Amino acid sequence: MIKASWYVPLTTVSANNVQDEYRAQVKEDSGGLYYTVDTSNKASTSETSSGPEIGDERITFAVIQPKMISVIAEQKGNTFTTHYTKNEKGSIFIIQEGTLDAAAMYSQSAAENEAMAWILRFVGFGVMAFGISLLFGPLEALADVIPFLGDIVGCGITFIAIIVAGTFSGITISIAWLIYHPVIGAIVLVVILLVVAGVGYLVKSCKKGDDDDE
Repeated sequence: MIKASWYVPLTTVSANNVQDEYRAQVKEDSGGLYYTVDTSNKASTSETSSGPEIGDERITFAVIQPKMISVIAEQKGNTFTTHYTKNEKGSIFIIQEGTLDAAAMYSQSAAENEAMAWILRFVGFGVMAFGISLLFGPLEALADVIPFLGDIVGCGITFIAIIVAGTFSGITISIAWLIYHPVIGAIVLVVILLVVAGVGYLVKSCKKGDDDDE
């Protein structure tokens, strides 16, 4: 669901814009409005003080100016509401500024969703890498007994964290793609698994070679 965010702040407001029942607790100062929350304290009311005091809440107003918009939603009576698909696994409520046809609105919405998906993927990768580096942090602390050794271990931990996080992030993303993009998901998953298997085979071969030399 995409919500409109076209609010414009109103700067030409006064206490007269506040409802009558709250107006007595509102103060004006330097073009701003302040609401006195604690009316039991007589020293904090507008009757005894014209300026804001500690505990007062600042009031701001915003408005959406009349404009042409395009909507894709379900109409109910004289309003619009979210449309749910037959299986109720998806919902549609798109509001965009200007006069647009359905194809353009769907295309723009898909692009925004794709951008958000990649942002979340990178965030997930970053969080996973950070968590892995914290997991091995004590090793770096122990190695700090020898100054240069701590830096080397820290770089190694960071490198390992990035590699492991990238691998697991790729596997997670490819598994999710198996549902929505089966072909791409299967290809990515197979490639990642082959790379992991190849690296594991090389490590095992090197270890075996060292054992034979001994």
